[in-house]
Amino acid sequence: MSILDKIQTDGLILDGAMGSMLIAKGLTGTESAEFWNLTRPETIKEIHQSYYLSGADVASANTFGASPLKLDKMGLGEHAENINRAGVRLARQVCPASGFVAGDMGSIPEMLQP
Repeated sequence: MSILDKIQTDGLILDGAMGSMLIAKGLTGTESAEFWNLTRPETIKEIHQSYYLSGADVASANTFGASPLKLDKMGLGEHAENINRAGVRLARQVCPASGFVAGDMGSIPEMLQP
């Protein structure tokens, strides 16, 4: 079933927070949650899997803070593409056939001129 059909037929149930789940798994305030896509991929997959098993139709990739500008602040900007690709790949690896994966993009850490 396509995502549009699913929305029209049943609606979608999205996953919950990633950050608080990562904190429960040991993430500290000095680390990038998104860097765990590369350093602790099994933990990321486990969290996505738990949301799917709880009934979520959609898992948001662990990419909320993975913009190059934000990652630069932690010295990780050069890894932005790999972090984002890994975030989507990990969610897809545990996504059931009837499920979906969404990208997740948060705000950037500075004001830009229009």
